[in-house]
Amino acid sequence: MRRAGLVLAFLAAACDGRRETPPPPVPLVERMPAVDPERCVEGTLLVAGMTCSGCEHNVSTALRLVEGVLTAEADHASGATLVRYDPARTSLAALADAVRAAGYSVASAEGPTPR
Repeated sequence: MRRAGLVLAFLAAACDGRRETPPPPVPLVERMPAVDPERCVEGTLLVAGMTCSGCEHNVSTALRLVEGVLTAEADHASGATLVRYDPARTSLAALADAVRAAGYSVASAEGPTPR
């Protein structure tokens, strides 16, 4: 009984607000260096193996984690993924490698087209 009282006293002291809670972690995508939209070009990757909106999210996130990518929008119905990126910081080949690393196949790549 005495032990339970000590545990409750410890928990009450730990939770009484004297301790600051750490801030929530910042998602990796938000930690990426900023990309200048004026320097970006568009490229399209035809991704095989996307079957749902979860796959779209996985492919888009994998691409946005590549330094130099401004936006990435995947569509599982068509397989097309439109990527806006800075060609001085990355290439379409590097983007295709990121998609492959996420577990998908890249059927073809088109671009870059100036925006």
